[in-house]
Amino acid sequence: MRPTTGRSCIRVVLADDHALAREGTAELLERAGGISVVGQAADGHQALQLVSALRPDVLRYLAQGLGNKQIATRLSLSARTVQMHLTRIFAKLGVTSRTEAVLYAVRQGWTSPDTLSL
Repeated sequence: MRPTTGRSCIRVVLADDHALAREGTAELLERAGGISVVGQAADGHQALQLVSALRPDVLRYLAQGLGNKQIATRLSLSARTVQMHLTRIFAKLGVTSRTEAVLYAVRQGWTSPDTLSL
């Protein structure tokens, strides 16, 4: 995996139970330019773990009590992008609020109570 740098780069994680399919897809995406394959997983569960390890920042900053604009500033994103990430996180976790998302993350061990802003 060759990291592509720059703000316009699309970062992807590939998930497929066939290693050959993952490798071939990764090679095609890397050659296309503007796309960086940042991880590969053999199944959905492994992909979620990998994504959590690669980009837990939005949820971690949420757990610290930061607002969307503050999270955006720290991650060099727009507030709208942060909101899109949160919407997707809420849907994937089956929650409807920031508080529920943080509680879920704590229960799953993705963040700990000592990192929470009180």
